[in-house]
Amino acid sequence: MIQFEHDAEAEAALLGAIMAEQNLIWTTMQSLKVEDFYKQEHRDVYGAMVDIAENGDGKIDIISLSRILRYRKVPNHATLLSSFDDALPDVGNASHYAKIIKECSLGRKLTATATKITLQQGDPRDRLNLALDDLIQLVSGGGGADSWTLPEAVKIYRENQNSGATAKVFDCGMSALDSIVTFRKENMIVVAGHPGTGKSSLALQIAMNVMKQGRVLFVSMEMGRDELVERAVQLKTGCSASVIDNPTYQAEGIREKIEIAFNELQQGESTLEVFVPNRCTPQDVLGKAMEIKARFGDLSLVIIDYLQRVHWPVPGLGAVQETTEKSRAMKDMARAAGVPVMVLSQLSRNSAREGKEPQLHDLRDSGAIEQDADIAIFTHRPSEDTNDAVLLVRKQRHGPTGSVKCEFDRARCRFIERVRGY
Repeated sequence: MIQFEHDAEAEAALLGAIMAEQNLIWTTMQSLKVEDFYKQEHRDVYGAMVDIAENGDGKIDIISLSRILRYRKVPNHATLLSSFDDALPDVGNASHYAKIIKECSLGRKLTATATKITLQQGDPRDRLNLALDDLIQLVSGGGGADSWTLPEAVKIYRENQNSGATAKVFDCGMSALDSIVTFRKENMIVVAGHPGTGKSSLALQIAMNVMKQGRVLFVSMEMGRDELVERAVQLKTGCSASVIDNPTYQAEGIREKIEIAFNELQQGESTLEVFVPNRCTPQDVLGKAMEIKARFGDLSLVIIDYLQRVHWPVPGLGAVQETTEKSRAMKDMARAAGVPVMVLSQLSRNSAREGKEPQLHDLRDSGAIEQDADIAIFTHRPSEDTNDAVLLVRKQRHGPTGSVKCEFDRARCRFIERVRGY
């Protein structure tokens, strides 16, 4: 195998190999982008090759390349193209050349990230979070797209199926909702609603059920420690917060039930980890999720309460652009951590009309949330005067939509199913 003194030699060898065997462009495009090339003149040539492959007749020869490079005013393009023969390319080693180019590209990006940490101004925590965001992008997308034949994909699927890896990740504990929605790994699940419709209650109710099946990270920027404990006891006992919080309430059997719940929650295995930060970025959540996976080997669900309270470290963005960036980061987080991420979100104030059911376009500040979400569930209460509620599954990328008619027990902060359908 040929050894190169630097990546520019590998770039010249790869470009020469593609000119010798035009079909190589299709496999090369799966792993290399134009910006992965170090020398600008090599970027120009590779960009022309990609354009011919995607938009032209597929003939990547010296005449076609010369025409494009001349139009783009690339200097000395004739000499440049002829030099690739001097690079002594071996078509059989093309994948090796591409690997060297990709590794060198990633090395430069890592160096640039380190420089960013050093040179950026402002809050050191924000500077670090911006750098971590770049690293997440490198980890999630730095290696190019995976590719399989259909028989290979079927083989992988069946192996995962036999091991349980393709099964539903968790049940939320409400049979009618579980019959509609399938929560999968790497899903971004949006739970949205107006204030007072039970978003946080539903999220904690789901978390308390999922913790029986696996580990849960609950990131709370709304509820403090004591409120979360009270709500957990409410869900286990069915008692209201006013009763739980009143040690003098000694009605027969009630106080004993509450004490049993406290003891079970205190002594049981800690499969629900609550993270209550003063300020939290997407990178903070990803770091916490990866820490739990490293510590325990598994993580079934991440819940973030709620999106609009997440801090974005880039200053000066408008509300729509900032929400777009945060939504994208949540989707990237689900993929990077390999777990479903449930994100609570507010709805636009303009949509808060009496009795009107929320739609996807009512998601506050950005259509990006609607686009990024794999599943979108809305909490809706037609009237403040009753306990009537409905959970509206407005989007499911790999399944049906539907609705579940419920009661929202405000005293105990929980949803109770009635019948399926609405």
